[in-house]
Amino acid sequence: MRTSFLIVFNRNFATQEKVTDFLDEIGPDWDWHAPFSNCVFFTSPLSAQELATKFEAKFGTDPGKLFLISEIGKSKQGRLWARGWRVLQNPENPRAK
Repeated sequence: MRTSFLIVFNRNFATQEKVTDFLDEIGPDWDWHAPFSNCVFFTSPLSAQELATKFEAKFGTDPGKLFLISEIGKSKQGRLWARGWRVLQNPENPRAK
């Protein structure tokens, strides 16, 4: 079962393109949406800890390489494009209309 996550990272960690490319590499059937700089919503069957381990193995743990992966819970509010809401509200099938 897939869950929705958010990763937020600083410039020392990686570029947004490198993060989304890595998500495509480790989860080709996952989905992601990147509406903000240095922030990506994505779906995954892995836990936040498992994901963090994979990101650290790929991008390193040097001082100053900061990131946070958090599971998105049920209580959320804001202004996003419809695609972003689908990733957050329907992680099993975010491409459904």
